[in-house]
Amino acid sequence: MTSKRSSGLQVRILNAFVLFLAALTVLIAFAAPAPQAGRAHSAPAQLFAYVTNSGSSSVSVIDTATNTVTATVGVEGRPIGDAFTPDGSRVYVANSGSDSVSVIDTASNTVIATIADPSFPQGLAITPDGSHVYTANSFSNNVAVIDTASNTVIATIAAGSGAAGVAFTPDGSRAYVTNNGTDTVSVIDTATETVIATVVVALAPVGVAITPDGSRAYVASNLGGSVSVIDTASNAVIATVAVAQPVVVAITPNGTRAYVTDNSSLSTGYVRVIDTATNTVLTTVVVGIDPQDLAITADGTHVYVACFSANSVFVIDTSTNTVTATIAVGANPVGVAITPVPLNPTATALTSSRNHSFYGQPVTFTATVTTSGPIAPTGTVNFRSGSHGIGTGTLNASGVATFTTSILKPGLYRITALYNGDASNLHSMSAVLYQAVKRK
Repeated sequence: MTSKRSSGLQVRILNAFVLFLAALTVLIAFAAPAPQAGRAHSAPAQLFAYVTNSGSSSVSVIDTATNTVTATVGVEGRPIGDAFTPDGSRVYVANSGSDSVSVIDTASNTVIATIADPSFPQGLAITPDGSHVYTANSFSNNVAVIDTASNTVIATIAAGSGAAGVAFTPDGSRAYVTNNGTDTVSVIDTATETVIATVVVALAPVGVAITPDGSRAYVASNLGGSVSVIDTASNAVIATVAVAQPVVVAITPNGTRAYVTDNSSLSTGYVRVIDTATNTVLTTVVVGIDPQDLAITADGTHVYVACFSANSVFVIDTSTNTVTATIAVGANPVGVAITPVPLNPTATALTSSRNHSFYGQPVTFTATVTTSGPIAPTGTVNFRSGSHGIGTGTLNASGVATFTTSILKPGLYRITALYNGDASNLHSMSAVLYQAVKRK
């Protein structure tokens, strides 16, 4: 490992690595379920960005309507990662210097609990149902599982060396954990709390983010000069995007862009904008020195970037990819989390054009998505046979998506349709449809 890393970069990573976390807020924004049982909360009237200040052991609360700091919350030593519960009522903060997690009540902006955590927690993420927090613990090389009902650690899961960032798939079935010291990503089955795959990526991975449809994981490797793209179905790297020193990745709610912080310069900072369809860098936005975490608003219109050495948060307008505001916060800001917008529950129904069918005969699967909210569902539906994807359809104005295939071999298939959700509506999965295919 030492031979691959220059001494100068080692010093930079040693200083900066403790300040990184995976970009988690987008995942929460597009995958957040209804409020947790026992916590009745209406949709927040205002949206706030909570920014961890590792140098002043505090969290700055920014009103995103005015881009001003409205409160400062004291936490324990060297806070790094932070994340909202899906209902927006709590923010969990990883305190790397005190081996703890602070729980902030967002109504009062006070710390209501402090949870002892294994050594050096960095990134953290909250499951889409809000029931558990996963913290990546760099010095103990594991992931702690916190029960949000009791605010206690109920399990630890061994990961690789230097666990740094965490992100969940939209359905909450998998957690992807970056391991900075072993240049890998651990894939955790959240039902069994076991590592089911280990993916080799470029040097020193830090941030990880999952696309809204759950099909790809984007991993920022700070010393590898690239962002790796993992196919979550096969857990194989299918593309790499050149970025000099990427730190954290955030993906827009519509899944078309990935914003990546790049701290390769000692005099300024960059955010690279990646087109996820082509996996190429479209443009670069200049921000403050040493950019760390970044978070995207639920409507996808703005990106908030914490710049460690600038003691500021830079706000990017995604329509123009220009900086429209700079907000002074505490010392050495690292993490950013933005109030999630409560999403409306949906239901997905699945039908087949013919059942049974004969081998070679086309079959059209139709998914109909309905919502309890006022805004019609948009986006895509993944059609699956068991755990394998067989196709994707796009919802029309009536909330209907179709997929036609004629390649199913004779047999009995368990077909499901997964609606991936959008900025207003939750994801949902259909009941299993048993498709029988017979020989002619």
